[in-house]
Amino acid sequence: MSSRSRKSLIYTSILIVSLVTRLYHLDSIGFVWDEVLYATYSKDLFNTLFTGVNLEHPPLLKLLLAPFVTWTFSEGIIRIPVALISALAPLLAYLIAEKLYGDLIAVASSFLIIFDVNLMAYSRLATMDALLTTLALLSTYLALRGRSVSASAALSLAILTRFDGILLIPILALTGFLEHRSHKKLHKDLLIYITAAGLTLIGWLFWLAFINKLNLLFAHYSTITITNTYPALLAETIYKISPISIALIPFGVIAPFLGGSPIPILAAAMWSLPRGILPYVGVRYHLYSIALIYLAGLDGLRRVQRSITKSRKVTIALAISAITVNILISASTYPYLISYLNPWSSRPILYLSDSDLGQGSALREALQKLDDPKIVIVNYAPHIVRIYLRSAKIYSVPPLMNYSKPELSALELRTGSYFVRYIVSGKDWFYDPIIEELAGEGLIVQTLNRGGQEVVIYDLSRKFREGEIKFWLNAAKIAWSYFRPGIGVSAKTGLNYANQWWHRITDWDLASYLSAIISARKLGLIDEEEFEARVEKILYFLETRKLTPKGIPYLSYNSDTGEPATAMGSNPSDAGKLLLALDSLKSFRPSYKERVKEIVRRNGMKKIAIDPKAWRTTCGAYAHYVATGFKKFGLAGYPHIIEKLRFYQALGKMELIKSHGADLPKAWITYEPILLEVYELNHTEAREFLRRLIEASKLRFRETGHLSAFSEGSIEDPPYYVYEWIVADGLGTWVITDHEGRRLNLTEVIYTKVALGVYAYEGSDYGRILIDEVLPLTMTENGFYEGIREDRKPIKILTDKTNSLILSIALYRLVELQAIKA
Repeated sequence: MSSRSRKSLIYTSILIVSLVTRLYHLDSIGFVWDEVLYATYSKDLFNTLFTGVNLEHPPLLKLLLAPFVTWTFSEGIIRIPVALISALAPLLAYLIAEKLYGDLIAVASSFLIIFDVNLMAYSRLATMDALLTTLALLSTYLALRGRSVSASAALSLAILTRFDGILLIPILALTGFLEHRSHKKLHKDLLIYITAAGLTLIGWLFWLAFINKLNLLFAHYSTITITNTYPALLAETIYKISPISIALIPFGVIAPFLGGSPIPILAAAMWSLPRGILPYVGVRYHLYSIALIYLAGLDGLRRVQRSITKSRKVTIALAISAITVNILISASTYPYLISYLNPWSSRPILYLSDSDLGQGSALREALQKLDDPKIVIVNYAPHIVRIYLRSAKIYSVPPLMNYSKPELSALELRTGSYFVRYIVSGKDWFYDPIIEELAGEGLIVQTLNRGGQEVVIYDLSRKFREGEIKFWLNAAKIAWSYFRPGIGVSAKTGLNYANQWWHRITDWDLASYLSAIISARKLGLIDEEEFEARVEKILYFLETRKLTPKGIPYLSYNSDTGEPATAMGSNPSDAGKLLLALDSLKSFRPSYKERVKEIVRRNGMKKIAIDPKAWRTTCGAYAHYVATGFKKFGLAGYPHIIEKLRFYQALGKMELIKSHGADLPKAWITYEPILLEVYELNHTEAREFLRRLIEASKLRFRETGHLSAFSEGSIEDPPYYVYEWIVADGLGTWVITDHEGRRLNLTEVIYTKVALGVYAYEGSDYGRILIDEVLPLTMTENGFYEGIREDRKPIKILTDKTNSLILSIALYRLVELQAIKA
């Protein structure tokens, strides 16, 4: 093999192994503290550059991250640019060592660097440390080759990565001098490096002055105090650096006395020792030195070994042994690589916290265990928590990173409220007296341990949960009180009343009553005997009632006699609602299955299903809801019903109409059918659509002050029954119509069932405002009134539909709260 081919093979091998170890499974650990800051600043790079955010660090890293952060905010993507550049560090170390010591030391040191636990770890993070190390090695190699101008360019990039790159000035000048032994070159190189560094710093300072932020930079660095951190530096060496690096330090020191080049060990000393008087402690500040120690140490080891035996095989064996140790160390600590508790450390070293790469992973693991988090309080890295929990409200104790400290007296600690407490060596990472109060309020649901780290998760909603359970049980009891005989149920027939004055029922009303009975039994409001007695009266009525000449139910019946109250026949909406209730009954009590099947046949449900003309009377979410009832009984295989069942798929293709900043589909949209699908059918797509409707209502409230809880229901004046539409196709938004779709100029109604449905869905400030406004005026000993008008006058009508839906909402919420089984 030719010399050139051999070189190419070595270069390729180093690069491939380096790239694999740097790029493999980059998301193996969670974000660390600085990564999220740099990535966040990079995402809005224009604002960062013009507002001087994070001005204590120059912009190069943020410029590199910007395209990747714009693409996606994930660990595996954001870390790619630094990992790619840092993969060049072992090759640069090879080139330096090859020039100073020859091939054997060059190859061995490059692979030691590839598998070094520190260099590998920081090369896999979107932080400045590995990037600066790579640029420092590049500038050193160029200075060694006598390319001062190119080295000065690399120096400028290093300074634009982090200001301590300025330490390279004497290192590069000394490197050129020791290699070429020319005082003239030393003076010339110093001038070049000082000029390059000066122009770089002046350029950055000029920019900060231009955006009027220079004073902030000086204010930041004026807080730095000279101190003695050499003990920490010693501890860093003992606890954090690979034992191979530690073992090679004395060999690197004696190498120049045995004829070796002093450049690497002097450069390492000039890079690391000045840091002992600064308050910056962390192995990440010494990566450049660690890389150079491998070069100098291996050369010194070889020279000592040769004084004993000149065997090349012994040199190779020593190098392979050292590489193997580094591989085993990195493998044993993967994926964290560096953590508080190194494999050879018996306890955490608090002042070496800056070297811990496991904190983000511990937080990520903890946050993944939270069940539907809505409020999260942390005592560490709230900005990291925000990345993993974008929809939650984040608080910090004490206040950190512009995140506020919660006022517990004003905090609604509902379901989904947690305190994530980060503890190191038995002490809170950041302490605040409120921590003990939070711990006392909460219930520990998870404890995660890793080395000296402990993450304790407290569920803060325990007391809130108890209050919520009482609230919803009380709401259910009030709603059920409507269905007492003589109030909302006929004492003669056992059939329900549509409202306390209109003693008639449609099949929709009857279905509402049947659903209410099932909910009441599940909630324990009635016993099995009463449940069976009430159901029996309904089933008997359905098995014996008179039907139209077409063999379908009449539109309405007299509740006190069971006789038809009109000559009109029923419709798909009422029939579909009844089918849903009957399906719920046979699912809850399979013993009714055969009777239900016969009732469906007897009442001509198939005749209603096959009539396309009848289905023109319903559309949108209403049609989807009732079509689901026909689907439950295998009666939905007709084109006009299949079309109705595609409502949610069609939403994305509908023309949009804008309302107070919200984009809504141009259709007939109101809360009623969506609430029914969410709380009776637990329909996933309906839940998402409900969220959109709530957001639209919130936006309207913010702009106009109107509390919006649109639905359908009874009112006390003509036309006595109205429909409120969030969107009315062809009529606009926030429209009231009668049953024929004619627009009405009436005061809006805030419906009780919608207020409770919104509150149950998210318990937001808006939901709380709704129930605070509505419930005090609508709760009665005989059930809930329909709602209130905007002037806060209650609509004193009690209906089966409102109270039945409230029972369904209460049941759904109590199952969520795990107060009862589904």
